[in-house]
Amino acid sequence: DDCIWCTQGSPQSWVSSCGLQTDRHGFLLVDQHMRCSLAGSAEPTSVFAGGDVATVAGHERPKAGVFAVMAGMVLWINIRAILRGE
Repeated sequence: DDCIWCTQGSPQSWVSSCGLQTDRHGFLLVDQHMRCSLAGSAEPTSVFAGGDVATVAGHERPKAGVFAVMAGMVLWINIRAILRGE
């Protein structure tokens, strides 16, 4: 017999204590460039997050692999731009 167990994504315990903004479910809240902000601040930091650990402000999506994969390209483009000083 086989058993396949699928669960919905849930935030890790470290997220709530890391000092970065979270959404109402406890996931990291990022801007459209995938940048995190410090808790209580609207200014983005140089900390990036994507995939199931993050929620893009104003664009809440289910925690599903397809959205995590799509975030990879956005992260790559934005981190590369920061490193190049763009």
